[in-house]
Amino acid sequence: MSRQWGQLPERGSGWTLRLIRWIALHLGRSAGRTLLYPITLYFLATAGEARRGSRLFLRRALGCEPGWREQFRHIHCFAATILDRVYFLTGRLNDFEMEIFGSQWILDQAASGRGCLLLGSHLGSFEALRAIGLHLRHFPIRILMNTRHNPAMTQLLDALNPALAQTIIPIGGPETLIKVQESVEQGYLVGVLGDRVAPGEKAAHCQFFSQQVALPVAPILFAALAGCPVILCFGLYQGGNRYQIHFELLAERITLDRRHRQEQLGFWVQRYADRLEHYARDAPYNWFNFYDYWQEAPAGLAEENGYGERPPRPQRFARQLAMGWDGLGTLLLSNVLLLATLGLSGLWLFHRVWQIARRTPAQVAENDWVVVLGARLQQDQVSDEYACRLERAAALYHTDPRRRILLVGGLTGGSVSEAERGRQFLVAMGLPAAALAIEDQSLHTLDNLRRARQLLGENKTHPFVLVTSRYHLARSGTLAQGLGLRPVLCAAEDRWSLHPLTLWRLALEAGYLHWYEVGRFWARWTRNRHSLTRIT
Repeated sequence: MSRQWGQLPERGSGWTLRLIRWIALHLGRSAGRTLLYPITLYFLATAGEARRGSRLFLRRALGCEPGWREQFRHIHCFAATILDRVYFLTGRLNDFEMEIFGSQWILDQAASGRGCLLLGSHLGSFEALRAIGLHLRHFPIRILMNTRHNPAMTQLLDALNPALAQTIIPIGGPETLIKVQESVEQGYLVGVLGDRVAPGEKAAHCQFFSQQVALPVAPILFAALAGCPVILCFGLYQGGNRYQIHFELLAERITLDRRHRQEQLGFWVQRYADRLEHYARDAPYNWFNFYDYWQEAPAGLAEENGYGERPPRPQRFARQLAMGWDGLGTLLLSNVLLLATLGLSGLWLFHRVWQIARRTPAQVAENDWVVVLGARLQQDQVSDEYACRLERAAALYHTDPRRRILLVGGLTGGSVSEAERGRQFLVAMGLPAAALAIEDQSLHTLDNLRRARQLLGENKTHPFVLVTSRYHLARSGTLAQGLGLRPVLCAAEDRWSLHPLTLWRLALEAGYLHWYEVGRFWARWTRNRHSLTRIT
């Protein structure tokens, strides 16, 4: 199993946590669920690695090639459980229908006064299980959690339910095992997730969906050392307000023989993997490991390219997730504003994007520097859209050879950066290499412009020509101005042409611009230095 999940950053801030809590608890679940649709669409359109991870899993679980509808349902299911997490953590369970299977295992265990290990996974909602135990049955529960990897979740617990946060047992310290044993002896049900291997953690290999993966052995070792039963638990989201809670006994007691320790660990891990696969097939859209779980890349790259995807780049996945709570919070706020204005704020920005795309000239006479924004390469080659931008830059150079051209854009799925391939393209057109400068580390428009500002140095206070596609002009110009730059917009295309794809791109740009404007206003109003540093 891939361990890349442990390298993915999670960032947060207090105000965004409060915003998410306020939306969930004050606007109500119906309004909150309405906001999930644009959020799901955003991630489906931009989070390439998460989308790829979804497809790799659904291909196995469904037995066929999943389309956009299946992947949308997969990501939306995850978003819905995240929203419901707020209600579970605050004990607001009256609006949910909980169907419980195998409850007798838990009831008998709690009545015995003995503790046990509740072995779960990232399949479905573990918070739904915890809500059942704490708020409906009042079972004593403690949870093993990697608080260092997921500080945002720790903050959310503290904000929503401080008493519940006290039930967390941090994983990774020398006292973890002692606390587990003490909790079991005191009659606690100790919950732990067993489907991800942390960096440096011991694992055993087993078969999962007909291919070998590595799963952690720590839960089995904890149960063996504590001498307690292991009960499997799965909280599966069924859509709407319905959840199914499943409990079943994995082992009454696990005993490990020193001479056959590895074989016995492998046996119990395989038993867990078999039951995990059973429930994953039964509820495939509840699988919330959005990465290459079986490490199919790079062997599967040719197949992935056959479906129009770029080879996976871990840094791009990290960039998408690095949006964190700040980005997610302002995205929610942006959608709240759209709903509150009945879409008028979005329509106003769409009109602005439209007018700038239509009216911006393709010829600019002044300025020494020409900055060309990169575009995603196609199999390491310049795409038609990028070629149009580069040809415009070449035309500007030929009108005044004193100009210098700065190409920006890093690796976006291949072995060469956008900026480097653009430089090679212009050199092949006859432009001198001395007239060209490149920046090949940035991964998105805001990053392009921020790094361009650094390279321009003292020239950043002077106007410069900014070349990009017409649909992209409004957002690029706004971002540049937000960074304190003085762009003179120049359209890559000679003429403005209207077709369905153009309308979709304009609408998407208006959405991005709406998000940016709302986020900038909110960051300034709340004096959020973290967000302001990123966008100004």
